[in-house]
Amino acid sequence: MSEIGKFLKELRGQRSLREIEKVSGVSHTYLSSLEKGADPRTGKERKPTTETLEKLAKAYNHSYFDLLERAGYLADISEDEKERLLVNDEYQSSIEKMLDDALKAITKGEDFIDEVKDEVENVQKKYDNYFEEDEILTPEMLKKIVLYADWNQEWIWNLATDILLISRNYISNGKTVTELTTFLNLPGITYKNNSLSKEDRNRIVVMLNALFPE
Repeated sequence: MSEIGKFLKELRGQRSLREIEKVSGVSHTYLSSLEKGADPRTGKERKPTTETLEKLAKAYNHSYFDLLERAGYLADISEDEKERLLVNDEYQSSIEKMLDDALKAITKGEDFIDEVKDEVENVQKKYDNYFEEDEILTPEMLKKIVLYADWNQEWIWNLATDILLISRNYISNGKTVTELTTFLNLPGITYKNNSLSKEDRNRIVVMLNALFPE
């Protein structure tokens, strides 16, 4: 059994292969061969693709960066590039968690609550070029966009930000959110035209705590 295969089996724990197939989209037979580390028919080594690892990272709520490293995909890249990938992975995970919480706050059943429908409709119009004709922005669609997001596309960051702001405003009873730490967790935050990394944001919070210990 390969290192990555053994680790994938550990992540699965007591859940069945078919259970993971439902939440990840990775077939149970393929996942079984990945855990064993070889194709049962040919005996050849089987290594998961980066796309498969991304799906499994989401299904297991585990770091995509870590799975890439365990599978050997990061062996030939520089330490600087590894650091960049790690920061992006952690940041993306936090954004996905925030968006999931936001949707829970402004969703009822399979649709948005009435209080935010006008705002969501405005967001729909803003990104209309990225959707199919007559396609309606629903909570389920947003979840799929995030699940399979290519975070190099700026519009996805902006869409996530807009939905997060709608949620925060609703939770605050329609008032503009002024909690600074909320905005520090939003994507696309810059200072002097430079994007703030996770470390930058953490340093800001440390300084704020020092300035306002009460």
